[in-house]
Amino acid sequence: MTLLEVQGLRVAFGKGPDAVEVVRGVDFCVGEGEAVGMVGASGCGKSVTALSLMGLLPPRVSRVSSGSSIRFQGRELVGMPARRLRRYRGRGIAMVFQEPMTSLNPVHSVGRQVAEAVRAGGQVRSRREAWARAVELLAEVGIPDPGRRARDLPHQFSGGMRQRVGIAMALAPDPNLLVADEPTTALDVTIQARILELLEALLASRDMSLLLISHDLAVVARSCGRVLVMDGGRLVEEGPVEALFSAPRHPVTRTLVEAVPGSPASVADAAASPFRTASASFPRGLPSGGEGDGGDGGGDGEGGDGAGGLPILEAVDLVKHFPRSRSPWFTPRRAEASDSPGPGTAPSGSDALRAVDGVSLALHPGRTLALVGESGAGKTTVARCLLRLVEADGGQILFRGRPVGAMAPPELRAFRRQVQLVFQDPSGSLNPRLSVGSALDEVLRVHGLAGDARGRAHRVGDLLERVGLPGGYRSRLPHQLSGGERQRVGIARALAVEPRILICDEPVSSLDVHVRRRILDLLMDLRRELDLACLLIAHDLGVVAELADRVAVMYLGRVLEEGPVERVLGDPRHPYTRALLAAVPRWEPRRPEG
Repeated sequence: MTLLEVQGLRVAFGKGPDAVEVVRGVDFCVGEGEAVGMVGASGCGKSVTALSLMGLLPPRVSRVSSGSSIRFQGRELVGMPARRLRRYRGRGIAMVFQEPMTSLNPVHSVGRQVAEAVRAGGQVRSRREAWARAVELLAEVGIPDPGRRARDLPHQFSGGMRQRVGIAMALAPDPNLLVADEPTTALDVTIQARILELLEALLASRDMSLLLISHDLAVVARSCGRVLVMDGGRLVEEGPVEALFSAPRHPVTRTLVEAVPGSPASVADAAASPFRTASASFPRGLPSGGEGDGGDGGGDGEGGDGAGGLPILEAVDLVKHFPRSRSPWFTPRRAEASDSPGPGTAPSGSDALRAVDGVSLALHPGRTLALVGESGAGKTTVARCLLRLVEADGGQILFRGRPVGAMAPPELRAFRRQVQLVFQDPSGSLNPRLSVGSALDEVLRVHGLAGDARGRAHRVGDLLERVGLPGGYRSRLPHQLSGGERQRVGIARALAVEPRILICDEPVSSLDVHVRRRILDLLMDLRRELDLACLLIAHDLGVVAELADRVAVMYLGRVLEEGPVERVLGDPRHPYTRALLAAVPRWEPRRPEG
């Protein structure tokens, strides 16, 4: 039986002659208990289609054409009064958003927010019951120590963990249809596998349907029985996942399939198609390790892969600890404390989260070091310590051999221009009131680059072209861009000051495979042409294999293994590294039963 039926969906942004149609006559349906995937390049209309199902498009700048039809459980949603439409949000149709920080309140604990979603679904009556259910949901989506971490604020979580909180909130009201817009984009491969397994289990146990929007063909192939391919606002191909990926007919589908980064060629099973997801069982009681466990010696030393000369940026025994349950800026409200069972005692000084625990790394000009590991392993905290966005509790950071901590303010300002960061979550780093052109112009103006306004305007155009955005995008605001387009703006802004070191925190995690290919090529060209030193933080081992020279594997704040990328990915020595490789998404045609 059909749960959702969309016919002739047309969505335009703007008014009058300036209106741009971004969804152009899309037709599709989702049956009860069915999982349908929707794929396509950034900006093709996937997210706009999803928002139109929920009635969440901004009414002042967008319009769903009167001839469009969205029927859910037999009821027409287009034109339905807002008050009635709200009844279908959450309980009927729930959504997991692409960027978790846009859907989380920064001043409320994550437990309180999930508990509010539980109560809104009408499943429980008391706050205590809602809190208990919220903790269960956080555990279900893989938040460690959920009873304690439920009291933490969103900024105390890594990007991947925030995404898991968003999934828990969407699942709280037990919806009939879950619209998941890039739900695993920010997650490492092991957590991605767990989330996909969770979604599959929910389809069976809750009789729930799924519309999975993704640029990751591996995710769609694993989780969905049918797939829709969009391009330029239109549905260009549709069919069973086996037929579509085995014999794609449309050029866009073929391009998406061919553009997927494969598994590292030296991995034992690299001959397999790069789309199947193999579940990984993590070994319990991993050794505390540190560099000693991955101290490969000999050929794995810095000179072993040809990275001669002194490092341009170096971390020596870096340490950073955070309090587990308390924010340094906010104190949980009394109402929130009453929602949670048990006394809300503050943690002791020894009860600290060891986010970074004795990490040593070195970056060399013209080389890329990749930092991989699960969400929450400490990768992003290392990057923020290197930039002094947070103060390390121990160890040293050396820039060209000079301690960064000893630099005077003018020197520190010059250092920060030399070291630029591409953020994981582009929405959190872009001013929503500044157009793309203004955001890039601001960087050039502050640093006194590119001369006068005319010179800066020319430089802005060059930057947009380098990251694959049309010049007309300079007038757009961040909310008018897709997630992938916002990430490209973030990369352009980092490149604007011509840095010597680029720290890339998941720079392509929100990009479709075709655009990802272009960005990876761009980063490799920039590294070669400008002799850039790069620190690549990533969970996609295919990206690491293509871009990195060396790789360091982190777990619980420590580096367990480090060495040349070919050796670490081709012959991993630590069980945790082997588990990461086992969880790389791959696809193989399903064999017929019988």
